[in-house]
Amino acid sequence: MITAIDWMGGTDYTVPNAPPGYETMHFGQLFVGSVPVPNGDYRVTFKFLEPSVQQVGARIFNVAINDTPALWRLDLFASEGFMVPAERSVQASVARGGLMVFHFWSDVRSAVVSSITIEPLTNDVLTIS
Repeated sequence: MITAIDWMGGTDYTVPNAPPGYETMHFGQLFVGSVPVPNGDYRVTFKFLEPSVQQVGARIFNVAINDTPALWRLDLFASEGFMVPAERSVQASVARGGLMVFHFWSDVRSAVVSSITIEPLTNDVLTIS
């Protein structure tokens, strides 16, 4: 079972008054996380929360998985609003030595993520935060 992402860069943050499951996040202008998983195909679900900005375009960021674009120009305030939980799911394949690598980078302000759930197509669920 995976209990944590190995982060390089960015900062952990506790969000005051956040909805349950969104109390902590990782953020920064550029950060990378990695998780060892068996080679295969996965559904990856990102949980997000906009913790501070209250204007469209004030935070825009991107996510790639193993160098493949996954989420592009994400603006949480524009799509969900302030302090409203959001989820985005994508499919990803791992074929490079059993390592899933997440790249987060910002176009405006910083990137944020509350948690990531990795679901192998075999229906086993790995949750990390």
